[in-house]
Amino acid sequence: MRLPACLAVLLLFVGLCAAETHYLYPTNTTWVATIQAMTAGDIAILAPGEYTVNGTFSLNFAGSSGSPITVKGTVVEGNLQTIIKQEANNQNIMNVAGSYYGFYNLTFTCADSCLQGVSVGASSHATFQDLVIHHTNRTGFVASTASAVYTDLTVRRVEIYDTGRDTSECFVFGCTSDRCQVHDSMIELNYCHDIVDTMTNYGVGIVVNTGSYKNTIRNNVVFNTNAAGIRLYDDYGRGVNLVEGNAVTKTKSNGIQVSSGAMVRNNIVANVVSFGIAVSSAQLKTANRYHDIQIVHNTVALSGQADLSLPALSGDSFVVVNNAFLSSTAAFTVGTQSSSVWLKNAYVAGSLPTGVASSALFQVTADVVGETYYPTNTSALINAGTKSYATPVTWDYNGTPRSSSTPTVGAYEYTTATNPGQPIGSTIKTPLETYPSDSYNAEPDDGDDSGNGSGNGSNSAAASVQSWISLILA
Repeated sequence: MRLPACLAVLLLFVGLCAAETHYLYPTNTTWVATIQAMTAGDIAILAPGEYTVNGTFSLNFAGSSGSPITVKGTVVEGNLQTIIKQEANNQNIMNVAGSYYGFYNLTFTCADSCLQGVSVGASSHATFQDLVIHHTNRTGFVASTASAVYTDLTVRRVEIYDTGRDTSECFVFGCTSDRCQVHDSMIELNYCHDIVDTMTNYGVGIVVNTGSYKNTIRNNVVFNTNAAGIRLYDDYGRGVNLVEGNAVTKTKSNGIQVSSGAMVRNNIVANVVSFGIAVSSAQLKTANRYHDIQIVHNTVALSGQADLSLPALSGDSFVVVNNAFLSSTAAFTVGTQSSSVWLKNAYVAGSLPTGVASSALFQVTADVVGETYYPTNTSALINAGTKSYATPVTWDYNGTPRSSSTPTVGAYEYTTATNPGQPIGSTIKTPLETYPSDSYNAEPDDGDDSGNGSGNGSNSAAASVQSWISLILA
């Protein structure tokens, strides 16, 4: 049966009316309740200022693929202006769970002795983008609730620092002993720094725990941590995790540490106390049974112990190709290798690992790279690599396409006399536009980032008109 045109228009208008845009101000006494009551398609825009909570702040969202729930702060001249502060001790700043939701442009912090920053319960299709989390007493961002499953999380451009003197890390994904799993998620362009006052053995930059799988950890910057920069445990054979394009510097332990089920490529690791890249027996599903590890096109320098630490490995699922190991202490602390794939690795100091063919390594001097670890114009790394291995890398740390036949060894592909990309440093990474990726700037359109509205906790007449026009024109 055909609907009359006027009835169809009316039903369309009713559908539009189902979602609301809330303009909130720090003076709103009901701002927490407003956010807690949001339903599919709702948007909350928080004006500049400090929004305080004094107790549990928990959200459970049920958005949908076409109507996500969105909470946004305000940005003025590139600076975040909206702060959510937890004033209660022994509380997380925010707890959130659900599906199809996102947080953007917000700062989370503690007044004194709160616990975690953003604590995520079971969630799917959730985005956390352009956030700052600081001065917590425990981990800044954690998705680690027992028995939970996390699917399609996006954590992008989140800066975390000063996470306190307790059991704190920057980011934790998944649970120990496979008690929860994070999978098919993107952890990219984040900046973790100055996590130094933690308890012993804590202070990791990014942790992906056992049983979590098919996650991408790329283009993050980790600087000055009390433990490993990036630490991944066994994926339990469910799907390899990718660690790509990260810069890890000044850690008091290993730079990048993995157990099994990991592809580690195009990373720069420098100035770490222990090993630059290490394969560890910690939390393997089966003791001393390693599987599926690729270490390809990394640049490692200034390692306190050695650039690469490997146990005895056997089989072609273990690949070490086109890396630049540039420390003057030692390149390798490596057990006997049997049938593992080693090709075209450069090193400065050390001896040939047992079981590795001499043709798999070539010795260089430390000056093959400049201060930014980009190759000099006469570097022996240029055109010294190979593509003769499974799944060769087609771009570099910056996002520059690699040579189709003889790529540069290490994280960078040499193309110009100076580094065409952003040097590694204490800031969020900005890859070149050629970097093969999804949109780094995906953000729901609300039609107004200014936060201008009535300030009554929901739509005033003027704000309603503005919202409807934005929704109709979007």
